[in-house]
This record gives sequence, structure tokens and C-alpha cells, in this order.
Amino acid sequence: MADKLRNKKLIFLLTNIISTAILTLLSFDYIMDNFLFTFTVLTFMAFFSGSGGIMDNYIMELLGPKRQKEYGKIRLYNAVSWGVGCLIMGWISDKFGFHYNFILLIVMKIFYVILFAWNVPNRTN
Repeated sequence: MADKLRNKKLIFLLTNIISTAILTLLSFDYIMDNFLFTFTVLTFMAFFSGSGGIMDNYIMELLGPKRQKEYGKIRLYNAVSWGVGCLIMGWISDKFGFHYNFILLIVMKIFYVILFAWNVPNRTN
């Protein structure tokens, strides 16, 4: 869809917003306590969590053919930040309870989407 519309940035932002909204549904006890509701939420989430491939393609196009060797560094920083985020979220779960992870997720995603929307160019070509 991103290639057909020729707007990777828009599709990436929409899939991030939608997947976050769907994932936030798991913070409600009546959804988490029911297997069918949880399964439905996770199934819908799977449809909107494929933005990683869009971002990989987008980064490669932004780097251009001469700087594509820097892609490994970008992925390394991504992996390190993911690991640090998991440690922080685990600490928050232990200290304050699991539901605070969803609050932090929403705050960080809003911050991330705003930064991405303002700082990343609309077109790569």
C-alpha cells in the first residue's frame, strides 16, 4: 500500500497510530481476562504492525547508494534502544504494575509520531 500510494511516511504513521490504539485495548481488564477478546485484539494488531519493513525501505532510500553501509549502525541503535526499553518497562511493571506500561507506551508513541512527522522528509525520491 505504501508503494502504491507513494507515501511511505503517511502509511508508517497511520500503522503506528492504529497499532498503538489497538494494543492499548489490552490495558482494559475485561479484554485481558477474556481469551477471545485478547485473541481478537492481537489478531487485529498483527495487521497493523508491519511498519518495520516500510521503515527499513525508507531508511535505505534516505541513505542512498553511497551511505547504505550506515544502515547496520542504525539497526544496532534500534536493537540497543529496544533492549533498554524492555528493561525500563520491566522495572516499571515490577515497581508500579503492568498497566503503567500502557500509559508509558501511549506517551512515548505520541512523542515518537510527532518527532517522526516533523523531522522525516515526506518523499525519499
